Amino acid sequence: MNSLCLIIYYTFLTVIIFLINELLINIFDPSIQTKNMIHKLTLISFFTVFAIVPFKIIQGLIIEGYHIVKGDSVIILAHKIGYITEYTNFAYLTVLLFSAVFFSFLFVIFFDRNLMHKLYRLHPFENRLIEKKLQKLSEQMNLEPPKLYLAKNSLDVFVFGLKPKLALGEEFIKKCTEKDLEIVLKHELWHIKNKDILVKVISLFLEILFFYN
Repeated sequence: MNSLCLIIYYTFLTVIIFLINELLINIFDPSIQTKNMIHKLTLISFFTVFAIVPFKIIQGLIIEGYHIVKGDSVIILAHKIGYITEYTNFAYLTVLLFSAVFFSFLFVIFFDRNLMHKLYRLHPFENRLIEKKLQKLSEQMNLEPPKLYLAKNSLDVFVFGLKPKLALGEEFIKKCTEKDLEIVLKHELWHIKNKDILVKVISLFLEILFFYN
């Protein structure tokens, strides 16, 4: 089966899977999170086209200058055996696509990290009361306490970075009660526990990869 046939076959298969997914969604009416997960799986299934179609297509096998030597019913092939191979246009497209996605992905991650620091004017933050509470909650959830950052003039509380860090808004710290603080810290630690940052990064990768969809 040549590369074009493989592309057509897997694209057709992906369309069928997508239609089945949509049918199941309409029948069972799952939550928004489940719907998003189903759609992501569909995108991944299409992504396999680029992974499964080989970079090299073996066109044929040539035995160069061969002769057969018989001895005690053993057949030995002398001289070398060579393969004719060629790179397909689809293979070049795959390399180009992956390169573009990889560098775009790095650019977005780098840009996002710097943007967060500039937008919220983040800087390392120390507060013994908050650190003690964060340490206690982290131990309960079997997590390493994230490094604290202060977001100037902000009410927002959020986790950021591939190695998760916790940003607390300056205005939030001023206005929150001890109970509010505990609830918010637990919520953010659950984001870390569930590796939501990694999920967002993977989603970002898929969005870049399937920008045309």
